[in-house]
This record gives sequence, C-alpha cells and structure tokens, in this order.
Amino acid sequence: MGRDTAPAEDISSNDLATATPLSPRLVTPDDDEWPTAAVSSMEKATAEGGADLAPPWALWVRGSVCLNRAVARAVAIVGALDPTPYGA
Repeated sequence: MGRDTAPAEDISSNDLATATPLSPRLVTPDDDEWPTAAVSSMEKATAEGGADLAPPWALWVRGSVCLNRAVARAVAIVGALDPTPYGA
C-alpha cells in the first residue's frame, strides 16, 4: 500500500507480533538507510498520477546490513515463462 492511501484498519500490532521472532527492523523514509534511489521511480510515478505505484510507507528489514547499500548491490529478474491465467 502506498503512502497516499491509509489502511482500512491498523494491523501494526499483528504485524509486529508476527515479525518479532525474525528480529526485524523497520526502516522509514526519515532513516539514513532509506533506499531513496530505489523508490525514486515510484515517487515520480505517483507525482505523475500513478497512485498504484506509490512508494511504501516503511520497509521491514532483516539483518544488520545497511538497507540502501544492500539495495544498491541487488539484482532482480521478474517474470514467468508460463504464467497462469491469473498471473498473466
């Protein structure tokens, strides 16, 4: 859910209870390690009217690596060779 849309109900306590055994950190846009470059395209799309592409309010992070450094080294390949009708 993007920053421009508030959730219908506050489920943060449930999320925190589920995540606690994993020792997560919550990184927000105010944090030094926020991956600004990685979310900039979503911010630009939002500014141009693409509400479905709004950047996240926060990111859960596991581990001690600085998030913006980890994202700078990350690679993702997204897609499917034979998607289901729902996936297509």
